[in-house]
Amino acid sequence: MRFQYIFSIAVSSLLFLACQPEEKEKGLEKEQETVQTEVEVKSEIDSLSELIDKKPNKALFMVRAEAYNKLGRFDLSIVDAKKVYEYSKDDYDNMIFYADMLMDALIYNPNLIEEAKVIYEKAVEMFPDKARGFLGMGKVYTLVNNPDEAFKFINKALKIDETLSEGYYLKGFIYQSQGKTKLAISSYMTSVEQDPSFTEGYIILGSIFSKYGDQKSQDLAEGYFRSALSIEPLNRDAFYGLGMLYQNQKKLDSAMAQYQTIVELDSTYSIAWYNQGWIYMNYSDEIDSAIYFFEKAIISDSLYADAYNNMGYCFEKKKELEKAKSYYLKAIQINPNHDVARKNLNTLYK
Repeated sequence: MRFQYIFSIAVSSLLFLACQPEEKEKGLEKEQETVQTEVEVKSEIDSLSELIDKKPNKALFMVRAEAYNKLGRFDLSIVDAKKVYEYSKDDYDNMIFYADMLMDALIYNPNLIEEAKVIYEKAVEMFPDKARGFLGMGKVYTLVNNPDEAFKFINKALKIDETLSEGYYLKGFIYQSQGKTKLAISSYMTSVEQDPSFTEGYIILGSIFSKYGDQKSQDLAEGYFRSALSIEPLNRDAFYGLGMLYQNQKKLDSAMAQYQTIVELDSTYSIAWYNQGWIYMNYSDEIDSAIYFFEKAIISDSLYADAYNNMGYCFEKKKELEKAKSYYLKAIQINPNHDVARKNLNTLYK
């Protein structure tokens, strides 16, 4: 099973924070694993559900839980994962599967971390010679911002299994969160050395090197993203990393191609819609095209404050001031600390 979703999301957020386009303020120009498409995953779930209705078993519930995870339906994934666990609550694999799924679902319900912690503690107590319980405890303590305890458990996991790529990845995540970039890079590099098919390691390395302006770093970043795609040819985060890399290099057609690929694979990947709108808003006179893509971003994420702000900016450029006002107000409603939208609103009629 791929490294857990919650840390993919967390590190993706570091990628986005490092490489996200600015919102618009007036006067400023600022053996291979294949990742399935949405349609394919939904079709798989339908087939699994038919089989489960006829003859339920643990393996089917496990596969369907993972499929629900891919769609972000954590409310359903943890129901199936719990059924897997209840087949035998003293089975190590069942414990880890359910606890990992609970961790994945933290984006849906942060309180699930307490239940996951209890199960990981049980796994560590009953199976002290197995690594993934210790790794799970490391994830828990990372997310509650206790790096000392996190390192203690991660190191125990790596002592049991020194090839555990997720352990090095998690250490890299902690170092990166602490601003210790060199140590983070070293840990991420170790993760892909231990497992050359570990896509998350390549993606985060690409995101780090893409921040540096020298040509060597830019080439390294592109190489890491392409390494991820050679393993998972439909990996959305790798396409996003390439898109931002090309966008920052002003290779706008190439950037747009990456973003379009993403939304064809996953229409809920809101930042890929947003970035296309941002490019049209900043590098063309096609304001209606910018509006189209910002609207798509909002459809996929109704709380996307930056998209509302930029919609307001686009309508202001079209001299439709009341519409602009409504979008600025919506951005502020979602994020009362959205200073750019507030400034735009305050100067709208000046």
